[in-house]
Amino acid sequence: MIPSAYFPSLGGVEEVVRQLVRVYQKKDIAVQIVTSRSVNTKRREVWNGLTINRFHFYLPARRVFNLIRFFIYFPLEVFRLLLIVRFFKPTVINVHCASGNLFYATIVSKICKIPLVLSSHGETVMDAHKIYQTSAFMKRSLITGLNHASFVTACSKATLDELIQNYLDVSAKSTFIHNGIDQNEFKQIKEPIADRYIFATGRLSYNKGFDLLIHSFSKTIEQLSDIKLLIGGSGEELENLNQLIKENCLMDRVVLLGRLNREEVVRYMQSSMFVVMPSRYEPFGIVALEAMAAGKAILATNQGGTTEFIHDGEQGLLVNPNHPEELSLGITKMLNEYKMLEQGNKEYSEQFNWNKIAGTYIDIYNCFKFN
Repeated sequence: MIPSAYFPSLGGVEEVVRQLVRVYQKKDIAVQIVTSRSVNTKRREVWNGLTINRFHFYLPARRVFNLIRFFIYFPLEVFRLLLIVRFFKPTVINVHCASGNLFYATIVSKICKIPLVLSSHGETVMDAHKIYQTSAFMKRSLITGLNHASFVTACSKATLDELIQNYLDVSAKSTFIHNGIDQNEFKQIKEPIADRYIFATGRLSYNKGFDLLIHSFSKTIEQLSDIKLLIGGSGEELENLNQLIKENCLMDRVVLLGRLNREEVVRYMQSSMFVVMPSRYEPFGIVALEAMAAGKAILATNQGGTTEFIHDGEQGLLVNPNHPEELSLGITKMLNEYKMLEQGNKEYSEQFNWNKIAGTYIDIYNCFKFN
């Protein structure tokens, strides 16, 4: 499995791969992780019985330094990846979230004639730097990977449709597989938090729309009494969000909690009134699933894959992020309806079971097992 990022990095893709690996290991399916290398990480380590190999997936760029770096590292990293393939002998290479990892995986898949499964998680839309819209190399690399892949999966129909419409028609060899959640993480009731608050969490990036949420919260503050807004996560928008909080004099009402571990996310969700996912676009929306598993109603936006499993007025409310006033009205409406909307959400979330989801991936892998 070749995700764009993995532990100790935290995020949606990392969580998907972590959960899939957990199920694969229970089924005695041998797995190795090959991922990008970040600062203060080792090239190779074993964590919870899983071998993690980290690479510098450098790509050619216009700057002379970056171009030289690419030509130095590229043959070395491809050779190292070929060695791992030679000794591990994988049946399938599964790339999760196309980035530099796809370029290297496609080359190795072609050389070793190993089937490649490309799993998209909305990276073409969610990348903060819009790399697929600005880099001809990245776009060509993605199209080449899609063309070479034996099979393509996406985390939602919306994500798959976006790939087909903007990059390559892979409809004959693709499907969408919704993400899931680990119900066991939410079964134990954590120590409650005393404050009355609305909760949101995720990477602090522009696409996640936390600025929209803070604006909407400020507009409804008179109706919120002593209710606070707590936001978990870290990212490039941290400074902008802090400034927005100061400009709206919300320092005592809006709290940026920083990066949260899994237990903290569960605890803050369980103690919240309801959960908000204000994304400008969301390829799937694991946060929404987690909220429902915690027994909470979700206020989410209607752009992307979220609408495929959240139904307006049933599991929560859906609003259009392109009309900011809808989010303000949604917060007000949730204050009156969240107790009703959260009914049955725990039970509903159980259908998004990782065992079932991993089984779908395994069925795809098995199509190439004896080829």
